[in-house]
Amino acid sequence: MMKRTIAAILFMTFAAALFSQSADKHEPVPYAKDEFPAWLGDIRRAEIIAFGSLPFVTFLTSIGYDCYRWSSHDYASGYRPWPFKDSSNSVALTDQEQINMLLISAGVCVGVAVFDYGFRAVSRMIREGQAEKHNRSIPDPIQITPILPEDAESGE
Repeated sequence: MMKRTIAAILFMTFAAALFSQSADKHEPVPYAKDEFPAWLGDIRRAEIIAFGSLPFVTFLTSIGYDCYRWSSHDYASGYRPWPFKDSSNSVALTDQEQINMLLISAGVCVGVAVFDYGFRAVSRMIREGQAEKHNRSIPDPIQITPILPEDAESGE
C-alpha cells in the first residue's frame, strides 16, 4: 500500500512536469511606467525606508537609552553607556526596557517613513500645480471664434 502511494505521487509529479508549458516561450516583460499608480510606489518606498532604517535607528536608540539610563541613575558605574560599559559590574536591561527600545525604534522608523511619504506627496502636488499653472499661462495658438451672420446679430 505504501509503495503504491509513493509511486502514485511520483507519477503525478512527473506527469505534471511533462504537460507543463516550456519556459522558453515566455519571456518576462519589464513593468511600464504607468502600470502602477504613483501612491503605490510611494508606499513601497515608505516600506523600504521603514525596514531599512530599523537596524540603524535601533542602534542609535540603544545608545541614547543607555545615556539616559546612566544619567537617571546619577552616573553610577554600573549604568555606563555601551562603549564604556564594564561587563563585570554592569546592570543588564530588563525585558521591558528592551521591548520599549524596540517599540521606540519601530515608532521612529515609521515616523521617518511617513514623513518621507508626506514630503514626496506634497512635492508632487506642488510640481503638478506648477506644471498646470505653466500650461494655463501658454496662450492657445488657435482660437475659434464663431462668426454669426448679420441677421442673427440684429435679432431678426
